[in-house]
Amino acid sequence: MAEKLLGLIKGKSGELVSTVQGHISSMTDTTGTLAKQKLLQTLISSGVIQSEHIRHALQIGIGYFLEHQAEKTSEYIHREKFPASGSNITPSHSLSDFDIEAYGLDIFNALMNIYGINPQTLKSHICDGELKEIVNPSNSGSLLYLTFDSTFLIKTVRDYDAKFIQQKFLNEYYNYVKNTPGTFISKLFGCFGYIPYLSQQKSITVDSFTLRFAIFSNFIPTNIEIHEKYDLKGSSYKRDASSTEKHKTSATFKDNDFCEIHPQGLKLPKSVYYHLKQVLTRDVDFLE
Repeated sequence: MAEKLLGLIKGKSGELVSTVQGHISSMTDTTGTLAKQKLLQTLISSGVIQSEHIRHALQIGIGYFLEHQAEKTSEYIHREKFPASGSNITPSHSLSDFDIEAYGLDIFNALMNIYGINPQTLKSHICDGELKEIVNPSNSGSLLYLTFDSTFLIKTVRDYDAKFIQQKFLNEYYNYVKNTPGTFISKLFGCFGYIPYLSQQKSITVDSFTLRFAIFSNFIPTNIEIHEKYDLKGSSYKRDASSTEKHKTSATFKDNDFCEIHPQGLKLPKSVYYHLKQVLTRDVDFLE
């Protein structure tokens, strides 16, 4: 199946590309990301990768790094092998062998101090129950997992977004969060890479396919009733929820739906309005 699958993957020159990485690197970042998402879906549907294995591997790998986070803060990137038989430092498991990469552990450890949560507590949220895979209402094709208590979200990030976080964003983000209590910017708790071992017979090497994930706090409240939910991007082009989505019990509407449902906008008390405006303006200025 995998040989047939890869036979359909060709580079710009029309020649067969034997590795995922070779295929992706032959294209632009955006095109490569879309191709990688499509390829991931094909690998899962063909049985080469099992989606439940990704969830369990993340729990094992992230749990390991959170357990040893204080010991691994000198280097920016850490990579650990997780053989099924286990090792002197990693647990045995029932999955195929895989690697996990962890990025910026020292900075994320400092961020957790600001957030008032320690790595062991985060590990408990992620590892003490099943991760729940949720349907992504957007068109990004991202994998989304919620912790069993819906407190944290684990989401795939594009390769160039992961690189941006590592090289440019993380240090600035730390300084901003440290100096700006009350920011509405999502709390970021970690960035990891999952590398499955795909056999040589399937023409894919171990380094040829890496899924990168970020851990966020779940900004959607779980203790109050949600009446309406919107995915807003500040654009009107193709920003309508589908008719199927609109008829769902917990539909996610988009920009044009908001304008139609609330043509006069939302009315807020003055104090709330000015507070929201101040915080949002400050956050947007930082993100620019």
